[in-house]
Amino acid sequence: MAHRFYGRTQIFTDETEITRDNVISVVQKAMNVHSKNRGEIAYLYKYYKGIQPVYNRKKEIRPEICNRIVENWANKIVSFKVGYICGSPIQYTSSNTDENISPAINLLNKYMDGDSKASKDRDLFEWLFICGTSYRMALPSEEEGERFNTYILDPHNTMVVYSNDYRKKPMAGITYATYRDNGAQIKTFSVYTDKKFFEIKDDKIVREEDTYIGIPIIEYPANNSRLGSFEIVLDLLDAINNIDSNRLDAVEQFIQSLVVVYNATLDGMTANEIREKGLIELKAIGENKGDIKILSEELNQDQTQTLKEDLIQRVREIVGLPSQGDGTTGDSSNNGAQLLKGGWEDAETRAKATELIFHRSEVEFLKLILKICSYYKNNELNLSINDIGIQFTRRNYENLQVKSQVLTTMLASDKIAPKLAFQSCGLFTDSEEAYRESEEYYESVRRTEQSNNGVDEESPAGNNEEGN
Repeated sequence: MAHRFYGRTQIFTDETEITRDNVISVVQKAMNVHSKNRGEIAYLYKYYKGIQPVYNRKKEIRPEICNRIVENWANKIVSFKVGYICGSPIQYTSSNTDENISPAINLLNKYMDGDSKASKDRDLFEWLFICGTSYRMALPSEEEGERFNTYILDPHNTMVVYSNDYRKKPMAGITYATYRDNGAQIKTFSVYTDKKFFEIKDDKIVREEDTYIGIPIIEYPANNSRLGSFEIVLDLLDAINNIDSNRLDAVEQFIQSLVVVYNATLDGMTANEIREKGLIELKAIGENKGDIKILSEELNQDQTQTLKEDLIQRVREIVGLPSQGDGTTGDSSNNGAQLLKGGWEDAETRAKATELIFHRSEVEFLKLILKICSYYKNNELNLSINDIGIQFTRRNYENLQVKSQVLTTMLASDKIAPKLAFQSCGLFTDSEEAYRESEEYYESVRRTEQSNNGVDEESPAGNNEEGN
């Protein structure tokens, strides 16, 4: 059966400040905890790729028939969750009513598109759902026209150390690489604090620099326990693999059934010769009648399938994986109701919970990006963190008819400002941008109609005012 895992252990330090004098000690203590996390991450990553305990399966009886079948539900769980939560790019929107903010938000999104953030978000979520945590790093760009570069770091070699008090403040971001030097493995650590960068090799500081951006490594935990998405059902997944393997064993053993001879000899024939010839000649012993029978007991496949389906259903319920084929039939006008069938409501609830925790880390990432951009002379962003909203776009298509009706009704009311209608209907990912574009389109259509009707906008008639 699988190892017992209970999430990754968060790393803390009692130091109130990390300096040249204590940084090596902090790294060494952190590695004691990280080594355990690293071993668990390696196991879960291999499990996700299909390297699972069933491959170590052994049989005491008839060991020559020992199938090892992997039904990789771990990969399916991770793939579904990654595709569901970030199938569409995460967008930054304006959370400020100031119309001058929208151009800066658009520029921020363009910066992120230039950095391929959408594809990097996918890698981030993949690690998050595999091993319960993931890490993103942002550094100033050295390329002309770029402001920053972001990287998704391997959790095998990355950690964040927090203060051991109620604040749980990040004290250091650490990533390392392992090199071979004359046959020996040497780790080179890159340690970032809020004021310093240290490069450590062989427990010695080989480089030290001041840093103006603070800690550039941001941790994105999946939950407070840092549990991976399939970690809590490892025993069930192993049981499913064992059932599949045993079923195939049963089929082969039924085909290759054992032969039992009663009161007779085979006249010197070996078992291999019997298999090759397919014909047996018996010599009876004494007056007893010779006989030969085949031992065969077929596995009850119906009962086995029922057990397997029950295990799969338990897995789906525990991890929030919808059933296949549900939510796609019925009244096509009520897409929202269809999507709640077969566990889709549970999947949506889990995704929203993940969004909340992701949002906390993403805010820290945005603070880092704004700090990096603020050091450029021509900082076109000029945003504060309160100006930026983080918007997931995966399910904005549900209940389109209802949302459209709400928008139309609110726009028809002379007591509701049009911008409030756009913000409240839930139809648009970025309501501010949608309102701005709609207003521009409306004005363009109005000017075209007036031009076609021969009305001059500058004239009193064009302004709906009566002349003298």
